Amino acid sequence: MVRANAAQGSDAPVVPHWHPHQLRHSAATALRREFGLDVARAASGHTSPAVTLRYAEADVALAREAMERMG
Repeated sequence: MVRANAAQGSDAPVVPHWHPHQLRHSAATALRREFGLDVARAASGHTSPAVTLRYAEADVALAREAMERMG
């Protein structure tokens, strides 16, 4: 069996590093963006919002929109 990244020098695309936790991270980020920090925290099973703040990325576009609206 040949691994996806083992074909050095071939025309096959290189598969980027991936880990299943990226799915959890993406889901937490989407939940935070759509429903807020508390929902993302509860769905992720975190007891502390501080953990969720590190785990679920902030919505930079939402922050930018808020700053534009504030002038």
